[in-house]
Amino acid sequence: MQHAHGFFTLAAAILLTSVSSTYGGARFSERISPDGSTIVFVSTEDGDAEIYTARRDGSQGRKLTDNDTVDNYPDWSPDGKQIVFMSKRTGQFQIHVMDSNGQAVRQLTREEQGTSLAKYGRDGRIAYAALRGRKDKIRYYDLIVMGDKGSKTIAHRKWLHDFAWSPDGKVIVYGRTSEIVFHDLKTGDETVVPHKSIDKRLGSHFFWKSKWRPDSKSITCEIIFAGGRMDDGTGAPKIFGDDEQFIIHRNGKTSWRLRKQLAIDSPNGTPIIAADEIVSYDWDTHTMTLKPGVKDRLSKKQLKQLIGRKFEITAYGKTIYSGLFAASLMSRSINSPVINLQPMGDSLSPNEIRIELGYPTEKFFKGKDPRGAVEIRESLDEAGKLRD
Repeated sequence: MQHAHGFFTLAAAILLTSVSSTYGGARFSERISPDGSTIVFVSTEDGDAEIYTARRDGSQGRKLTDNDTVDNYPDWSPDGKQIVFMSKRTGQFQIHVMDSNGQAVRQLTREEQGTSLAKYGRDGRIAYAALRGRKDKIRYYDLIVMGDKGSKTIAHRKWLHDFAWSPDGKVIVYGRTSEIVFHDLKTGDETVVPHKSIDKRLGSHFFWKSKWRPDSKSITCEIIFAGGRMDDGTGAPKIFGDDEQFIIHRNGKTSWRLRKQLAIDSPNGTPIIAADEIVSYDWDTHTMTLKPGVKDRLSKKQLKQLIGRKFEITAYGKTIYSGLFAASLMSRSINSPVINLQPMGDSLSPNEIRIELGYPTEKFFKGKDPRGAVEIRESLDEAGKLRD
């Protein structure tokens, strides 16, 4: 039997998806800088969690923290000049901030029972959770917003399940027991969306992986069963919420759909590039950064099988558009989207591929460019893989 006791007690598993790394230990808590050039992340390469930065292609790696305790969950300031993070260097987890080069570290909180997670808002204020008590395995937190003019508590002693600033900085959405709450920071007004108002099957569930839409009018999120479930050896049974993506508007209107990230499949549905093999997607150039080894597999081991074969770009369980794999010096022209697995004068990094129009040049493509489909952008944005 498996149990989930709350967002902050399972923060590493719930908040952020671990990915493989060229570093010696696990790599997680990745955040892209506001200008899109740099990633801040946590690695356990030296035996404990430390914070690093690197260019988004993995080059110019730099270790920002170096001690015998845990430094975790970094987040960029809106101007990219500072990084806020959690650290146990003074005993309990407290919120610290440092310059983006790792210098000028300052401790911001001195909460008696410690803190969990901090996130920057658009105006430079920081929201964080402060532990206020425990009952059995459940932890209760205050949700606090602090800035130059002082601090304000917007949720008191709640079993918190994730929170997120709206892009316009006016609202914080957070999850508490069986409810999602939109808190207006100026007026203090709250719109409360009970889980069961979304669907009666959402009883003992918690809210996580919240992501605001760019217009600050709605969020996407997951609402996951919080209790235990029996596994008879054939796998734990599916429960409503396991495979669904929920869309919650600030006015309380809700909907949901099956959750599936962008992937590249064959026409029979077999994955060619699985969703979890795509690290990021550059929306301007339609260039995908893949996990190490994936491009080698495609361009070397599977090249003969793939050249001239059809691929399908899928999201939310449906095909958005299709194209063909190609390689330079092919004798045929192609009037469709193309992934060239062996382009001439390749300017891409060893882990990048690009979806282009037509082969051997774009003039052979006739029709409307399908790469800007809204479903693709939304799936990438919700997964945190979109680079503008």
